[in-house]
Amino acid sequence: MGRNHPSTFTVTRTNDREAETEYIVQIDPEILDGWGGPSQREFLKLRNPDKETEIHSRVQTRPRRGSTDGPAQRIGLDFTIRTALGVPSADDTNYGTATEAGRVWVKPISNREQRWHRRVLNSVLGVRPAACRVRMAVFPDLENRVCRIPANTIELLGIEEGDRVVVESTRGIARGVKALPLDDETRARKRRQKNRDSQRYLDCRERLHLEDIRKTGEDIPEIFLDHDVRQELKLHEISRKGNGVCQPVRVYRDSVHLFERHLYDFTAPLTLVLVGAALRVDNEDYQLLLFLFAGVVWALVIFYRSKSTL
Repeated sequence: MGRNHPSTFTVTRTNDREAETEYIVQIDPEILDGWGGPSQREFLKLRNPDKETEIHSRVQTRPRRGSTDGPAQRIGLDFTIRTALGVPSADDTNYGTATEAGRVWVKPISNREQRWHRRVLNSVLGVRPAACRVRMAVFPDLENRVCRIPANTIELLGIEEGDRVVVESTRGIARGVKALPLDDETRARKRRQKNRDSQRYLDCRERLHLEDIRKTGEDIPEIFLDHDVRQELKLHEISRKGNGVCQPVRVYRDSVHLFERHLYDFTAPLTLVLVGAALRVDNEDYQLLLFLFAGVVWALVIFYRSKSTL
């Protein structure tokens, strides 16, 4: 079982999980230790070969239970991940239509975010990733770097409408995508598309047979992405369908944008303080310097504010 080749695991549920803001997978430590150093096994790539879906997730170890040879290998997947991949666990046979546990291909994968300053900000400011199901964007969002996600997902991510998010697939990453709420008009447009061309606009619940997991066929939140962002995520490489629709992706708030927004909130009152200080200073040189500094800060505030609304 090497790092460069996926291994097959039977799916179980997670137990005694220690993750409050992250969906996870659990695997025996002996297996994980065989996949190299910590940086190479921080995440695992999981693929459902039957449905051609992929997602990556942080990994935790769990106590070894029984043999780890051959088909007896088991991996614990959170309910979110099982739904994202469309793969049931043995426990899901009690609640869905599946009669046996599914299997996934597993391979260690590095953190998709390779920019060190972003990783530091993600750690310091914190992120709460959400798994979302890709749908094709509709007008007026086409050829704009925006995504549409449900309002309660925006709240879960810890952002506000119009903030930027990072979208990750197992093959790529898209940073600075503007998050807008998935409104009734967008949903209505998508329904019309599906009614007129059901072959192109797939029903993901039917394609992934999500009733295998729960008879209600509940799915993870949708995310509407245009062609350019889907290409950036390289979703066309994952499935023979080629357009990335129905693939799960990992979404979390853009910590760089969050830092800049908080910096903007701080610089606005700072400008007023500088102006007030300049008015109290008797020395004309210091007064001029404070006014110039306040002007530069205010110009940066206006620039950021104008750019962030696009």
